[in-house]
Amino acid sequence: MNQNILTNRGFDENGSSIIKSEEKGYYIVNNDGYIQHYNTSANKLFAFSKNRIKTIESFIKKWTPLTVDGSPYKPEDNPILRGLYLREECKEIRMGFMDPKNKIVWLSVDIKQQFKTGHSEKDYTVSFYFTRMKDKAEDVTVHKESELLVKTYFQNSLSACFIYDEEGTVLYGNNHFWEKTLFPSGADGEKLTVVFPLKIAKKIIERNKVVFNSNKPFVSYQEMLDVHGKSIEYLINLSIVQLTPQKKAIVGQSVDISKINLVKQRLLQSEHQFNAFMKYTPAFAWVYDVSGNLLYGNNNFLNTINQTEQAIGKNISEITASKEIEMLVTNRMAEVVRNKKNIIAEDVLPDAQGRLRTYLSNWFLLDSLNGDIDIAGQAIDITDIKEAYIKIGKIQDRFHYAVNATSDAIWDLDLITNDFFISDSFSELSGYPKEEITLTIDWFMSKIHPEDKLRIHNGITGYLKERQTTWHGEYRFMFADGKYYFLSDKRYAVYNNNKAVRLVGALKNITDKKEIELKLMEERIQKEKEISRAIINAQEKERAEISGELHDNVNQLIASTKLYIEMAMKSPEERNTLLKEAVSYLLTANEEIRVITKKLNSSVIKITGLQNSVSKICENLTTLNNIQCSLQFDDKITTVLTEEQQLAVYRIVQEQTTNIIKYAHANKVEINVSTQNDICSISVADNGVGMDINTKKDKGIGLLNIMSRVNTFNGDAKIDTAPGKGFNLHAWFPINNSI
Repeated sequence: MNQNILTNRGFDENGSSIIKSEEKGYYIVNNDGYIQHYNTSANKLFAFSKNRIKTIESFIKKWTPLTVDGSPYKPEDNPILRGLYLREECKEIRMGFMDPKNKIVWLSVDIKQQFKTGHSEKDYTVSFYFTRMKDKAEDVTVHKESELLVKTYFQNSLSACFIYDEEGTVLYGNNHFWEKTLFPSGADGEKLTVVFPLKIAKKIIERNKVVFNSNKPFVSYQEMLDVHGKSIEYLINLSIVQLTPQKKAIVGQSVDISKINLVKQRLLQSEHQFNAFMKYTPAFAWVYDVSGNLLYGNNNFLNTINQTEQAIGKNISEITASKEIEMLVTNRMAEVVRNKKNIIAEDVLPDAQGRLRTYLSNWFLLDSLNGDIDIAGQAIDITDIKEAYIKIGKIQDRFHYAVNATSDAIWDLDLITNDFFISDSFSELSGYPKEEITLTIDWFMSKIHPEDKLRIHNGITGYLKERQTTWHGEYRFMFADGKYYFLSDKRYAVYNNNKAVRLVGALKNITDKKEIELKLMEERIQKEKEISRAIINAQEKERAEISGELHDNVNQLIASTKLYIEMAMKSPEERNTLLKEAVSYLLTANEEIRVITKKLNSSVIKITGLQNSVSKICENLTTLNNIQCSLQFDDKITTVLTEEQQLAVYRIVQEQTTNIIKYAHANKVEINVSTQNDICSISVADNGVGMDINTKKDKGIGLLNIMSRVNTFNGDAKIDTAPGKGFNLHAWFPINNSI
C-alpha cells in the first residue's frame, strides 16, 4: 500500500513507519467486514496470506479472542466486532488470541475508525493496531495494576462504591460504602445479611436478583433506610461484570441525592447571580437567533435601543427603524456564523437620544440546549474612555497636587510593573507607621474584613474585565489598633489596547457616617412605628366615639320618635300633639347625625372654608360646652395654603379643642391662626388644669396625631404646660414646602 492510499484512509504522515514496524502490527477492515490491508508484522503473526484469511469472521474462527482471565469473548462483548459494526473505538485493550493448536498470543489492541476523504459517512474502514506482549504473566501484572487503579479510583470516589456476587457476598466496598453499614471499618467477603440490618439486606438482595436476571445495567432513584433507620434517597447505578465464564458480579455506585440537591441550589444561585449581574452590569448584553430575532437583552441593552422587554422575540427589523443599525447587526451575525469565531470591533452608533457613541462589542456563537446556533454579544460604551486618553496627561500633572491637597489616602498601582504607591495620608488614616506598610496588593487585601473580601475582589475583577473606568466600593478595613473601620474606596482604571494598565484610587474613612446613618434609620423606624400605632389607636377611638354617639343619642332619639308615632296611632284625640313631639325628636336626631358627619368629612374646608370652619369650632365651644372662646385668624392665610395644609390646620384645632373639652376642665380658650415669614403658625391655649409633661411617659393619641400632621409638611410642634397653669399648644410648618 503506498503513501497516498494511507493518507486517503485517514493515516497521518507517520503511517509508513507503522507499515515497516516489526513490533507494531495493523490490519484494515472495510465496513463490509473484508480485510483490505495488513502490514508485515500482522501477516507474520496471524499468517493472513498462508491461511487465506480475507474476512473478519474467518479471522475470528482461526484465532479465538480471549479475555484477560483466559475465557473466550462473547460475540456481543468482542471489541473487534463492536469496533467494526458499532463503530466503538478503544485503546490498549488487553486481548489474547488462541489458534487451533491452543497456542495463545497476548496483544495490546487499539481500534480506530477511518473515513475516506471526500466520501460519505457510510464509507468507512476500521483499523486494528496491536503490540505483542511478552507473555500472559505480564498481562496478568497489567491486569493487577488495572485492578489496583480501579480500587484506587473507587476508594477516592465521593460516592459509595461496591461489588456484590450472586450469592449475596460483598466482594468489595470503599470507605463511603462501609460508613453506611454495620461495619464502618470494612468487612470485604461478608454476606449482605451480616453487613446490613436484615430488613435492608433483604431489599438489596431482591433488587440484585432482578438485575442479575435482566443482565442489563440498572439506574434508579431509591429511598432506603440507613443502619440508623434514617430514610435517605440515593441514585443507584448498577452494572453486570463477568468475573469468570461461570461467575458474574454487580459493580455499583450510590450517590446521596442531598449532594445533588446542593448542586441544584448552587445552580439556582448561579442563575440568580447571573440575572442580578446582567441587571446591574453597565455592559450591554444580547442574544439573537440566526434569523435575527432577539432572544435576550439586559436592561442596559434595551434602554440603549429605546426598547422594553416586549422587544424580546421581535426581529431586528421591528426593533429599530435605523437601516444603518439593522445592516450592522445583520452583517456581524453573518460574519460570526460564517467564520465560526468571535468578532471584537468598535462600532459608532447613535444612542436613544441620537448622540453618536463608540461601543466596544464582542460577537460570538452560543450553543443552545436544543442544538440551535445563536449569536450572542456584549458591548461597553468606550466613548468616555477614548476621551479619557486625551485627559490622561492633564490628570497625571494634577495627581501630585491632588495627593497633597486632600485628606483622603491616594494610591496608584501600575498593573504592568506592580509598582504600588500610597500617600502619607494613609498612615494618618489607618494608624499604621510607614515602615509597617507593605506596598503590595496582597498586604492591603489581607486587612479587608473576611466577609467583604470576596465581594470586593469580584467587584474589582468584574469591572476590570468589563473594561470600566470607575468603580466605587465600601468595605471594612483593619486599622493599626486591630479594629475594623468603614472605608470608601473610589477607583479609576486606565486602559491601553483594551487592557488595564493602571489603577488610581482614593480611600476615605466613613465610619462616623455609617454609624449616623444606622442611628437615623433606627430613629426613623421607631418614629414610624409610633405614628402607625397612634393612627391605629386614633381610628379605633374615633370608631368607638361614633358608635357611642349613634347608640346613646341618635338611636335613643329614633326610638323615642317611633314611640310617639305608635302612641299617635293609638290615640286619635292626641295625635297632633304626639306627632309634633315625634317630629321634634326626629329633627334633633338629624342634627346629631349632621354634627357627626361634619366631624368626619374631610371636604368641610372645601365647602365652608377654613375660617368659617374654625369659627364654628369656637362657637360650639361657647354654646355647647360653656367655654369662652376667642379667635384670631389671619385673613390671607387661606390664599397661601394648599387644601391639604388648610385641612391639617383645621384638624389640629379640632383635635386640640376636643382634648380641652375632655381633659382640661377649662372655661377659657384662645385660638390663633397666623402667617409670618412664610411660616404658618397655629396656637391653641386654655386655662385648664394643665399637666406635668416630665412625668407623662407617652404623648396622647391626639397629640401624636397633631405631630404627625405637622411632620407631613416638615413642621414641628411645642407644648407649654404645667399643673394648674393651663395648656398651650404651638404648631407650625413652612408654607412653601413641597411634599
